[in-house]
Amino acid sequence: MRAGTSHFVALALLATLTILVSWPLATHLGDTLPVAANSWLRADIELLVWILSWTSRTIVTAPLEVFEATVFHPAPLALTASENLIGLTPISTPALLASGNPIFTYNFTLLAVTFLTAATAYWAVRDFEDSLLAGVLAGSLLAFDPQLIHQWARLHESAVSLFPLVFMLAFRVARKPGAGNFAALALVTSIQILAGVYLAFILGAFAAGLAPGLIWQARQSGRTGALPLGALLLGTIVPGLVSIPYFTRQSGGTYPELQQAMEIANLYSSAPGESLRALVSGTGMLAAPLALVGLANRQVPAVIRASLLLALGLGVLIAAGPAMTLIPGTEIPGVYWGLASIVPGFSTMRAPSRFLVIGHVCLTLLAGLGVGNMVRLARPHLHPIAQRITGATLLAASVAVILFSQASWPIAVSRVPDGPFFTGAYKWLAENAEDGAVLELPAMQSPLERKRLAQTGRAMRGALLHSLPLINGYSGHPPPTHALLTAWAQRIPQKTALEDFCRYTDLRWLIVHYGMIEGSEPDLDRALRDWGLTQRRRFGRDIIYEMPLACGRNTDELRAYALAPGTQTLQGELMRSLEAEEKRGTIEVALPEAWQGNSVRWVDLTIRNDSAGVWPGMTTDRPHAISIDSRWISDTGVVNPCCSLPMLLGQDLAPGETLTTPFLLYTPVQPGQWTLEIGLTQKGSGWFGDTGGTALLRHSIELFAPGTRSDADGNPPASEVH
Repeated sequence: MRAGTSHFVALALLATLTILVSWPLATHLGDTLPVAANSWLRADIELLVWILSWTSRTIVTAPLEVFEATVFHPAPLALTASENLIGLTPISTPALLASGNPIFTYNFTLLAVTFLTAATAYWAVRDFEDSLLAGVLAGSLLAFDPQLIHQWARLHESAVSLFPLVFMLAFRVARKPGAGNFAALALVTSIQILAGVYLAFILGAFAAGLAPGLIWQARQSGRTGALPLGALLLGTIVPGLVSIPYFTRQSGGTYPELQQAMEIANLYSSAPGESLRALVSGTGMLAAPLALVGLANRQVPAVIRASLLLALGLGVLIAAGPAMTLIPGTEIPGVYWGLASIVPGFSTMRAPSRFLVIGHVCLTLLAGLGVGNMVRLARPHLHPIAQRITGATLLAASVAVILFSQASWPIAVSRVPDGPFFTGAYKWLAENAEDGAVLELPAMQSPLERKRLAQTGRAMRGALLHSLPLINGYSGHPPPTHALLTAWAQRIPQKTALEDFCRYTDLRWLIVHYGMIEGSEPDLDRALRDWGLTQRRRFGRDIIYEMPLACGRNTDELRAYALAPGTQTLQGELMRSLEAEEKRGTIEVALPEAWQGNSVRWVDLTIRNDSAGVWPGMTTDRPHAISIDSRWISDTGVVNPCCSLPMLLGQDLAPGETLTTPFLLYTPVQPGQWTLEIGLTQKGSGWFGDTGGTALLRHSIELFAPGTRSDADGNPPASEVH
């Protein structure tokens, strides 16, 4: 078979497999999304739909403003709250411009990236082995591994489509440097880094694992290894410029501090044993034995095989997270802790297990080399027809493994609602609203609120329709203003909350989803009308209100405060550590004697400042900020670490003043008798009640298993957390 025909057949096979494995998504690109296993994965899909559409459009219409996203308004550099996916715009922008459909854009990009991953792995193997079967198997085992696909919900992690090309081009430059390969390596590196912040760090680790082999290969050719390493570094220049907004935001202290980041990372680490088991599961059950054959492939330079093995080992080592020390049995910080301490932004990775993707890439490339070795050894002993039958059998076995290893196949998809009760408010705003920001109620306080989380995702997609700034938002690293604005949103229709919104944001439109709000619709509607809001349009139980006056005179002040908060609150109170006598206060709340475990529930608090000092609360989440928090203590005196959902105080509370606010509680899973403590905390000095203060409430509550009975007041079970 001619080379051109061989490549065409291979790419056709991989394209067919992409459609098959994603079936039936490929037939409904414009109006369905993959069904996620839980509400958080669904929220991630909604977030990715929004990011991809925002970036794809803005990179063409206003590229210098791409980070000034319109969610989390009026936060500056709002796109730095999450991924930017700029490296995927060569695929997504044409899809969006052609369709105008964010859902189609996401699905098309998802499948295109999957196919591209398979194709580049095919090309990388074909660079060393003249075997169509070897390339196709490597590409399919990598691209369709269920741990990489991750239920089609993690595009920002699965878009490793150029990793195999980085590997292939780097060793080409090391062997026979040329201007074309050098430029291609720099370009491919740059695009892959821009595909995702997480992927940038993972690619860096992948390149570090390959670096010794690149130098070794270059020295065997009489060179120093500077050219491949130089091309890789050259590929970081443009991404380095793109990363400036992230560092600008980090300078404001808005990402987790190192210790907090390491505590989070420990939750999502993968011990070496677990990592190895993960690598040999999924498509790894076939890739792993083939990779062992690949390691014995003497037709491929030993430096290539050793480099892939070294990179795989480095990925497993980093995936172990901060708990793994450099020398077992000692307290010497390990690789992950060292990288988080030295490399700017590395601590935001949150899940060290993400580095296992390096192992998947290396394992499948070695598997491709293994198949190539088997084909070459069998060729002299098998008739051409027998060779074809054997190859077809191996390919069929790989397809069977791929389909068998999927979480579900055909994959479950759900139609995206488009009726007036779902999108009517957003379409009305698109047709009738020219300016002003939008706030949707109820606002999500925590991703544990599944219904509010889902509505926040819909609100972000709705913002793509009306193109107005949206105060709501969801991401893994929300901007510093978000906690403050969310605290205000929970207190609407209180006069002070609406006044604060009007002062510090250009709020004009309020969408109230009455079907999701506890309490009386007439009471809330009357309170909003009394403040002067006008009801403009109703869609089912969704009502659009318009503010009575122009808002936003201090919006720029809040934006500047988010990046450089200084030493005062927004109202000018000094941010400082309070003395014990300044932490006296009372908290009142009505609580039942029994509640459902593993659930979230809102309660109404009344907080009074009984001290002689002002409590600095009108500020973002920063040192000395005061928050309301809760903790659950078991009958043995152990504090359960699961259930803290702090809320900023949200206003400076002077001596004698009171604040009435809803507050979200999350109950532990374990049934039994618990002591609930609700109190105030000051960032940097801890709970008022632990440092000489009195603003602390204790209440004994029995927690019962979800769904078994109502609480002591006869209320139905609260919203269970999954």
